Amino acid sequence: MSHRPLDWWLVPLSLLLALQPVWSMQRQVSFSTVEEQPPGTLVGSLLDSLDSASENATFGIIPNKGDGVSTSGDAYFSVDSNGQVRVRQRIDRDQLEQCNRRLQLPNPHLLEQCVLNFQVFRFSSSAQMMFDATVDVRISILDINDNAPSWSRHSLEARLSEDFPVRQTFRVEAAKDRDYGPNGTLSYELKDASGTFSIATYHPDSSIEWIAISVDKPLDREVIEKYNLTLVAKDSAPSPRSASIKLFVLMEDVNDHAPVFNQSHYSLSVNESAPYPRPILQLKADDPDKGRNGEVEYIFAEATPAAVLKHFRLDPMRGSVTLKQTLDYEKADSRLFHFAIVARDRAQSPRSSTAQVTIAVLDVNDCPPQLTVYKMSPPTGMRETSKLTLKENSPANSLLGIAVLTDGDSDAAGDASCEVQAAQSDRFRLNLFREVPNQKTYQIVSRQVFDREQRDSYRLSIECRDRGNPPLSSTVQLDVDIEDVNDESPSFAQSRYEFRVRENLPPMSRVGGIDAADRDAGRNGRVSYAIDQASPDADLFRLGSTSRGDIFTSTSLDREQKSELRFSLIATDHGSPSRNATTQVVVRVIDENDVAPKFSAEQFTYELFEGEPIGTLVGNLTAFDDDEGLNANISYSIQSPLAQAVPFSIVSLDSGGRTAQIRTSAKVDREALVLLANRADEKAYMFTVRAMDRGHPPLTGTCRVKVIILDRNDNSPDWIVPSAQLSAVNVSRHEQTDRAFIELKAVDSDDGDFGRVRYSILAGDPHGLFSIDSIGGGLKLRRKPTSVGRYRLTLSASDCPGCNESRSSTARLTVNVIDAPARPPRLDNRGIAGGSGGGGGDNRGGRRTGVDDVSDVGIDEQHLIIGLIVCTAAVAILAVCAILLARCLLARIAHSGAAKRAIEKQQRETDMAHQEALLFGDRLPAGFPDGAAATAGGTPRVRPAIGCGSPGEDSGKGGSSIDGGCGYQVSTLANFDKIYIQQQQHLQSRTRNRQQNQNQQQQYTTLLPASSHLHPNQQQQRTLPQYYEIVQGSNSSTGQTSADDVPARAYTIQQPQQPHHQQQQTTQQSSTLSRTAPRPIFQASSFV
Repeated sequence: MSHRPLDWWLVPLSLLLALQPVWSMQRQVSFSTVEEQPPGTLVGSLLDSLDSASENATFGIIPNKGDGVSTSGDAYFSVDSNGQVRVRQRIDRDQLEQCNRRLQLPNPHLLEQCVLNFQVFRFSSSAQMMFDATVDVRISILDINDNAPSWSRHSLEARLSEDFPVRQTFRVEAAKDRDYGPNGTLSYELKDASGTFSIATYHPDSSIEWIAISVDKPLDREVIEKYNLTLVAKDSAPSPRSASIKLFVLMEDVNDHAPVFNQSHYSLSVNESAPYPRPILQLKADDPDKGRNGEVEYIFAEATPAAVLKHFRLDPMRGSVTLKQTLDYEKADSRLFHFAIVARDRAQSPRSSTAQVTIAVLDVNDCPPQLTVYKMSPPTGMRETSKLTLKENSPANSLLGIAVLTDGDSDAAGDASCEVQAAQSDRFRLNLFREVPNQKTYQIVSRQVFDREQRDSYRLSIECRDRGNPPLSSTVQLDVDIEDVNDESPSFAQSRYEFRVRENLPPMSRVGGIDAADRDAGRNGRVSYAIDQASPDADLFRLGSTSRGDIFTSTSLDREQKSELRFSLIATDHGSPSRNATTQVVVRVIDENDVAPKFSAEQFTYELFEGEPIGTLVGNLTAFDDDEGLNANISYSIQSPLAQAVPFSIVSLDSGGRTAQIRTSAKVDREALVLLANRADEKAYMFTVRAMDRGHPPLTGTCRVKVIILDRNDNSPDWIVPSAQLSAVNVSRHEQTDRAFIELKAVDSDDGDFGRVRYSILAGDPHGLFSIDSIGGGLKLRRKPTSVGRYRLTLSASDCPGCNESRSSTARLTVNVIDAPARPPRLDNRGIAGGSGGGGGDNRGGRRTGVDDVSDVGIDEQHLIIGLIVCTAAVAILAVCAILLARCLLARIAHSGAAKRAIEKQQRETDMAHQEALLFGDRLPAGFPDGAAATAGGTPRVRPAIGCGSPGEDSGKGGSSIDGGCGYQVSTLANFDKIYIQQQQHLQSRTRNRQQNQNQQQQYTTLLPASSHLHPNQQQQRTLPQYYEIVQGSNSSTGQTSADDVPARAYTIQQPQQPHHQQQQTTQQSSTLSRTAPRPIFQASSFV
């Protein structure tokens, strides 16, 4: 093993430092930090607080194995090798026992600060790493206001006799605040709506255990038996915290005397080895009262520490305190007990008094020495271990570890020392370099140079013994391993490795694997791999694990950017110092179709005149693809908008598809397009062109194309007024000449000047009687006519005034000059007054009045009539659509019941055939020859023969009725001759079923009543259901009943509302009918 130059002088210097007194090498450094800091928070640097000799030194914290009361801070702080002191774990100052003893001590102000101490050793920077000094580190823990005041219970209760004196006080438990200083100094406020109680004068102090409450008004239990108060505690921090608790004050009857202890404070000492259970203290309190008011019982006071309740038991009747658990002086909460005992009488309203008890625990030698061994664990410092290591070839006096000796006993019983047992005393020794009460720290160092090839491990035994009577001892066994020296480098099988990988694979795709070998043992022979980040393409690859040479992609590779990638792979062993080797790696990227075609612009805009022939060039566009071969060969297509076909096609101009042309595939009519939303005067086609390569799978790119359609004058003006509905107008010969009596209107669907209309009179005005507004279209009189007459004017509407491509159209208007009063003057700048023969003028001057017998229809009236007609037609169409929709829904509902109707079909057909045979047979009423037209208006009826009114009752103006108010009304169709022919055809198809119905007909018989209203041919016996008879209606014109008015087989039965007293009888009859005969239901639509 090689050494740095000038290291030879460190050996005598280390021996010299080892011979110096321990206390001469100690230093002291102080820091401060606030509580609740996160782990890793920097507290301070030892290098900044010590002399310049520490700049190249190495530091390590010395763990303290003392008792729980120790102020050691090694559990809360760490010191790295560079002397940086950091927080090891979160510190709660209020949970630290040494900072919280004021809650258990009679005088809490004995602890003014919260300080954590620990020791740090310093090693020189020489190769031997020899110890040269220790540093006592004191860290003051500063309090923050992180605790609110609190009580030990949810509510407080005080019981007062009703004769409690005014201005006297009673005590309640004070709140506790675990914070320190102003953060833990509390002030109180009492909320009492009755004003009976208040807080007595007190000095705010964080250590008070009771709050005195003053009675300000006389108490009367019969008036108020219970007071509900709120006690508020608030600390004195700049941002104070507060808490409140309910205080219930109960009134009791008078109990004059309270028990009195024979002494106010009891104090005693007990050995920690005292047996249990046994009484250790007898309390005595006397009460001069008699009976239950004089019987005394003893209890622990409120807020008694849990440690007291854990170790002691109080006899409530005798007042004896008994030890119920072993005491342990080495535990912080078992050294000193301070609590209060309450003696109270057993009256209904007991009185009480309190005595303070202090029990001190005495130490005995019951703890053997305890040795804990630590070794260096950079960068955090020391780590507890039972195994030490030493590199081979290390010089003598090399440090292996630190041993910390602790003894929980006190005095001589806590004074112990350690030594290496004889078996290994020639190889190892202990150097004492620090000693404090109950704790010593040793260095474990080597006495010789070790060779791992001769022996690689040793067992070291250390014995420790105290000076107690009798003395106690302990032994610690340690394993010492001799570590190997790293003298071999890793090696690769090849100096260059090549791999192939497809582009666009996802990250962490495997490229290949490389292994390197190292002949060293242990960490020296374990190889880790890393990519040389200085290589050109190192950022594109990563290793799956540093312990293996598996290479993966760190991102998706792109062949279009670079097709061959290179980097270096480094293999490094885990020795100290480490050794490494390097090899070159080449990765060739295989191409894929991963680049979509891209247009030279996101949107192309072209202009095209409407009406251009098919095949007209609209414009060129270009696209490119960075791929190669078929992956870069582009084809084009047009994607039309939804529900819109565009009259364009696209073709490629070269074999690779780099350039394409858009041409028209149909003539374009600008007037058929809608205006764009963002331009009020622009009409255009908007569509998408897609470019697709021929890769597998193919990729596409799109661009937007806008073709603006330019206007041409290809539409002539269309006349609105005059029109086919309004071709004539009346004008009074007295009409004023300065206003138009009709406004002409023509529209042109072209835009701009092509759609601007000018009006003129071509013919029909030989005398120049009329003039027209060429722009507005207003027609008026040049002068007043001298006589009436009719003029047939030929009007012209032309567009694009002043253009060579102007288009025009003509219309004819008849103007009747009549002798009628002139229209009244206009009421405003638009309306005209109505004439004497009609309504008033509208607000546009286009409406004329009627004069005498001549109808004067104005333009607005024409428009109103047309609008009414259109609205009526629209309503009618909607009504027809609704009816058709309803019929479709009904048909669908009927279709859903087709299966059920199919089952009943046979029975229904039999019923219908039977009823037709019963009603008519082969005999038809007179007056129905073939082709004869029946007289419309008759109302034949069928009614039950039982339970009906007498025939012949008058039913209305149309003639007499034989309904009687309870029969079935039957309506007839109007076209009797057509129905008659259809009925004959229907009867012929039913003849074959008559024979099988003969037997059924025998049981149903109905006689027609003898009546002058019946046709003579019908006065015979007919085979009908027994509940029905046929009755003829009356002629609508003569009021006489005629058999000719009754059509055959054109009936629709309607059942009227029956009287309430007949419902039961009718129900029974209907039930009998449904069981014995076919249903007498007739549908006219079934016959026609």
